[in-house]
Amino acid sequence: MLLKRKNENANEFLINGNEISAFQDFVIVDIFNDQFIIDNLVKTEFKFETVNSINRDFELQVDFLDNNSQLQHTFTFIQEASTNNNDVFSSYTETFEDDTLEALKRTSVLIFTLRILPGQTINENSLGRIDLKSLAAFYFNIRDDS
Repeated sequence: MLLKRKNENANEFLINGNEISAFQDFVIVDIFNDQFIIDNLVKTEFKFETVNSINRDFELQVDFLDNNSQLQHTFTFIQEASTNNNDVFSSYTETFEDDTLEALKRTSVLIFTLRILPGQTINENSLGRIDLKSLAAFYFNIRDDS
């Protein structure tokens, strides 16, 4: 199981008073170096829970790269804005089976790009936060043929 969390206040989208539109982070994935995992993994789900209390939509893009930095898979989802700074909850699940599972097995780096979408200008006094939780669940088919 792989778990990652990101929590950003609205004013963290500023550098020297200027709004920035994206944050990027990465995770090195080394579990696919194990032959047992490659042979027995039958399904994976990446689950995301988001909370947005900023008056701006945002999107999360997740890119899956192999050892040669070649894109193997990508997906994006959008979280709605909060017009009154109350928490807006959302969830998204990306499922890997068959061809997409094979692409996942070739992955060595995950790149997470959080983009705040156009809208009301953010400043030092802007209210709200973006909270993002991600979880990867791995399903194996393990049987004893002896």
